[in-house]
Amino acid sequence: MVRNLFRILASVLLLAKSSFAQVPGTRISLDPPPGFSPAETFPGYQKPDVGASIMVNELPAPITEIRAGLTAEGLASRGMVLLASEPATVSGYGAQLLHVTQTAFGITFEKWMLVFGTAEQSVMLLGTFPQQTGESLRVPIRRSLLSAQWDLESAAGRAADLPFHVEETSMLKIASRLMNTLMLTKGGVEGPVSAEDPLLVVVASISDFELTDLDAFSRQRLSQMAQVKQLENIQGGVTTVGGLPAYELTADAQDVRTGVPIRIYQLIAADGARYFLVQGLVGQANAPTFMPQFRDVARSLRRTR
Repeated sequence: MVRNLFRILASVLLLAKSSFAQVPGTRISLDPPPGFSPAETFPGYQKPDVGASIMVNELPAPITEIRAGLTAEGLASRGMVLLASEPATVSGYGAQLLHVTQTAFGITFEKWMLVFGTAEQSVMLLGTFPQQTGESLRVPIRRSLLSAQWDLESAAGRAADLPFHVEETSMLKIASRLMNTLMLTKGGVEGPVSAEDPLLVVVASISDFELTDLDAFSRQRLSQMAQVKQLENIQGGVTTVGGLPAYELTADAQDVRTGVPIRIYQLIAADGARYFLVQGLVGQANAPTFMPQFRDVARSLRRTR
């Protein structure tokens, strides 16, 4: 009898361990609630039949900045009502667990928000579920978030499960990922980048309409860059990337914060209503070195799904 009991206990522990896995594209591992499956459009898990999800976000920002906005007033400005806030410990880091509600499309959702991190980078885990399912999901989602482990040494999976693939260059390496966005910097250094240094962003996005006029759309997208001012010397042309029609632009501008002269590279590849955007910024002094590498990364872009 005792032997059988130990065998059953061992089986239960093995099953519990097998569900604990790294979330693709992140350095976070967690134990998802029963019935949740890996999400297809964001890093995390979901239960589509009830509209519940767990989303993992790794942010290149100090944890102090993230926590500063998680007051009752700060959350209210984003349409959330703070129900409770409590301290926690996650993967050895001091954490904050918040319980909030938010109404969207006539439905009230409950959310668990778990935040922790360092002076350079942060993690936000967001568990969302309709309030009407709270009795069955409130505790399992909370437990799942608190099971999280953060492996800062893990680089594997940083670009996994993205809808695109790009090749790093000898100097531009993947520094961070946020959902369907990759950021490449010199040597893959994380955190804020000065206006003189290179920063390349690659993102998969959705348009409200099928992109047929890539010239006009590309120039409009360029004009929406919040980091720059005084755009000039805009030059562009059509090309093909990964079998997709694309439009490539270069331009001169100034950094909004510092006024440093910078050079811009942009490529947009259209895939129906979906498009892939590659945008690079670098100081004029470093442009001869990094503009060709921006182009090399952009030209390596391929769809993965």
